[in-house]
Amino acid sequence: MESKLRILIRERISTIVKEFDNYPAGAKNDPSAPYNQPSALEPANHPSGGPVELLTSVDDIILFKEKGAGGLWAFYFEPDLNTKSAMADYGTPSTEKEWDGDSYVDNYNLSDWIPDSETINNYVNGEWDNLSKGEGIHDWESGNYDLVKVTDQELKDTLDNTLN
Repeated sequence: MESKLRILIRERISTIVKEFDNYPAGAKNDPSAPYNQPSALEPANHPSGGPVELLTSVDDIILFKEKGAGGLWAFYFEPDLNTKSAMADYGTPSTEKEWDGDSYVDNYNLSDWIPDSETINNYVNGEWDNLSKGEGIHDWESGNYDLVKVTDQELKDTLDNTLN
């Protein structure tokens, strides 16, 4: 008898836990509750135009084509928190609602966020003047530059092998 009672209690607790949705009291069915409002986060920066446009990307290497001149630029995207933080104004990072003591606010979750190609394109164009630039295979291999202009056949071959 005691074991049946324990089983019933465990089943009921399990059901209650599954129903627990982490909403504040009364917010679950109230569409006007702040917790139920869609995130209003929009990228802060949408550069209109810019010197380059995203051509292609594979994994962490993105190729950009210069507008007008047609030159190629390679960008190595390292998805660490510093890079993601710099890109956050150019995209829409994943957010979670958190209580700050007075109200629910959107909280960036940069650790899980992978910037999409539009965000990376906006970032490169918006930060063009601030990004370090190099040329050729030596600068690409050094890792000291944000963008490297593809000016020699060796770099073209390296990128071609990596991207294909």
